[in-house]
Amino acid sequence: MIRTLADLLAPVTPEQFFAEYYDKQPLHVQGGAAKFAPVLSWRQINRLLDQTHIWSSQSLKLVMDGTPVPPEQYCTRATSRDNAAVQQPNAALVQQWVKRGASLVMNDADSLTPGLTAVSEALEGAGLGKAQANVYISWQSHKAFPAHFDTHDVWAVQVEGEKTWNIWEGRAEWPIPHPVFRSLGRRITSRPRAGCAGR
Repeated sequence: MIRTLADLLAPVTPEQFFAEYYDKQPLHVQGGAAKFAPVLSWRQINRLLDQTHIWSSQSLKLVMDGTPVPPEQYCTRATSRDNAAVQQPNAALVQQWVKRGASLVMNDADSLTPGLTAVSEALEGAGLGKAQANVYISWQSHKAFPAHFDTHDVWAVQVEGEKTWNIWEGRAEWPIPHPVFRSLGRRITSRPRAGCAGR
């Protein structure tokens, strides 16, 4: 079970991480399949997806070949626990889109399983700020997202399958969630080989 930053980074030590990698260069810790397997399993994912009442069109999204799927195409109108009108994902419609190759995005999932909670707490316990866990599920036949940069630090923990991660040079320095950086993101990532994945 991951409980500390040392558990998350092993065999790299936290001291080495802060000295050589943090805000300097990407770090890839290989061979972590066994270590990260308890973080999230397919069984846990399926159970979460079956609990449609915990999701909304903002917390569970679908993306098809880089384009967001409109919520109306996988959600139905429902009433939340505080009696507000919401768009709630419909399990059957979500399944249809997934069969077609749509990628799943499950936002703010850090409190939904012990494994995700543990990773978030390990990052926060090391003084790395507020951690939020998002779950991304994509398929080899369809690309989820184009090249981009994020306005926060990114820790990608891959628990299943294979993925090729492209990290380009020419990052945006100290990006924040502000319109200036949103427009900058479009300009940077439209240039050949200039997209950035995180900081």
